[in-house]
Amino acid sequence: MDEAHQILLNGLEQAGVVMPTGVSTIEDVGSGSLVSICSQVLHLINEGSSFSTSLPVSMADRFRLCTDLASAIKQLGYRPDLSFHQFLYTSEEDTYKLLRFMLERASKSPLVSTGRGHRRGRAAAAAGGRFTGEENNTRVATAVRGALQRCVEEAEQDSNQDEVLPFRTCPLRLANARNLSKKTPSLITLQAKPKAWLCSSVLELNSKNSLKAASPKDFGNCVEETDVVKVVSHGFLEDDSSSTSRFGMPSTEGYLVRSAKYSEERDWIKSLEAYQTKKEESQCQESGKYVEDEAASVRSKDQENEKYVRELEEKLSSLTAEASQMEAELIEMQHKEVLLTKEVDAKQLETQIVEEESLLLKAAVDMATNSNHPIEHHLEELEQQIEALKLKRDTARKPLEEKKASLENSLHVRKSRAQYKMEELKAVQEEIKRITAKIRERKEAETVLAKKLENAPKMAARNTYIRRITELVKNSKKQDADIDRIIRDTKQFQRESNGAQDRLHRTYAIADEMIFRDAKKDPACRQAYRLLTSIHENFNETVEK
Repeated sequence: MDEAHQILLNGLEQAGVVMPTGVSTIEDVGSGSLVSICSQVLHLINEGSSFSTSLPVSMADRFRLCTDLASAIKQLGYRPDLSFHQFLYTSEEDTYKLLRFMLERASKSPLVSTGRGHRRGRAAAAAGGRFTGEENNTRVATAVRGALQRCVEEAEQDSNQDEVLPFRTCPLRLANARNLSKKTPSLITLQAKPKAWLCSSVLELNSKNSLKAASPKDFGNCVEETDVVKVVSHGFLEDDSSSTSRFGMPSTEGYLVRSAKYSEERDWIKSLEAYQTKKEESQCQESGKYVEDEAASVRSKDQENEKYVRELEEKLSSLTAEASQMEAELIEMQHKEVLLTKEVDAKQLETQIVEEESLLLKAAVDMATNSNHPIEHHLEELEQQIEALKLKRDTARKPLEEKKASLENSLHVRKSRAQYKMEELKAVQEEIKRITAKIRERKEAETVLAKKLENAPKMAARNTYIRRITELVKNSKKQDADIDRIIRDTKQFQRESNGAQDRLHRTYAIADEMIFRDAKKDPACRQAYRLLTSIHENFNETVEK
């Protein structure tokens, strides 16, 4: 695909299209590049086209330019959809199709077939734009010097040595951009090629034959008609003070003349100076009018752009309303489509049932009306078919029954395991109840002892305290031994308690997993699972209390 893109771009360049900067593939072609390429191709096809090769700054102007380009390309026969959207919002596929079409149309243009378009493109690419200012004057002067050099060589080769060729240099300048683009070709080399076309120019006046027949009046008319050259009386190719011309010919004051015609030439040069002064004044007046016309045209374009934007906004609002209406109609049609689809499905089902019934009836009628095969024969065939179906049923039933038996066995095993777990759970619950009863009794005894302590006398006899202290001192070693034994017993009990709690948690986790697995299938297991969770929650609450 990249090779095809490169071939397309090379073809456009050979046709005379100047590729914008940075465009090497179709992916690099943006909005501005696409507008520039299409405008150049349209100019190659029709020289009278005046499309801009660059996008304007204003969005309204961009819309208008892209719309005009789209309509012009549509008139050439472009079939796919094309509007300003394809120019402002480019895509690789649309751009490739459009440029390929433009290359096909450009290849049929007479400019491209004769090579003029390619020469124009190369000249524009080499110059980097239009020729203006001093660069243009330099190119023109170079061409004029070459033409005069050829005239001098012809004069030297002439056998008639009595006639000497007089010539004077005349620097050329372009009149203005407007007149140049309308009246003259873009290159001075194209102007200087055919002599028949330049018979009234200053170059032809310097040739030997035309100099004999020409007069100052004719030379003035020539300058007035062409409006391309400016004759200056003191602009020579060689310096006035030098004694030799630049072309190596003997010269007097920089040019060769006949003594009889020197005064005559000076007179018509002065007349040319006066004519040029008048012409410059008229050009200044024309330039002032041109500026005013341009300002008025800019104002009118702004008004037209505003009007165009308003029209686009109105069209956009109308299109939005139409789109909303079409969306509502589309939703309604989709709803109708769903209803019709359901009706069609119902009708198809009814049709299928009727077809099956009709097939059965047809088969029954065929059996009744068939004389070759009596009904008994058909009954025998049906019995054989029934036997074959029974055989298939038995063959398919056997593995299913085996699978059912294995599932029942596994279910029985699971039920026995669940029952064993339930018994263990009940034993644990009874143990929990017994422990809670003991705890309750101890709490009651504690309350009774607390009440007795409160009711006991506050002050005891001194001898009693002495006796108690003595007994405590005597029994201190015994109490230490008892304390050690109690500590050992407490640690042992704590270990047993922790082991019992671990076993209890593991037992609950296993029971919960097994009962929860079967609770999805068996309602009894589901009820057992609820009881298990409630018992576990009650036990946790009891332990926390």
